[in-house]
Amino acid sequence: MHRMAISIQRGKQTVHIKLAGDIDMEWRDQHQPELDALCASLPQEVIFNLEDVTFMDSSGLGFIARCVRRDDNPDRTVQIVGATDIVRQALNVVGLERYVALAD
Repeated sequence: MHRMAISIQRGKQTVHIKLAGDIDMEWRDQHQPELDALCASLPQEVIFNLEDVTFMDSSGLGFIARCVRRDDNPDRTVQIVGATDIVRQALNVVGLERYVALAD
């Protein structure tokens, strides 16, 4: 089994989401209730810290895409910090880099 974690810190207008380990289908299944609750009540600004992510498949990309959706808040911004080259490449392949701000 591989290490996987999620840490969520909420502010008034911001939520910081720190992910770690392999972000894949097993991770999604393990954290589904948390992810559903989080996506249902996202604030103005969402910041993902991905510096400890070692792998991300479509399950993780799908979660980020759900956070990017702006149906309920057209002014929402999503920022990704600390993404490794392999995670950046995955974001680029599916086109998410057009909808998020990438920072080191």
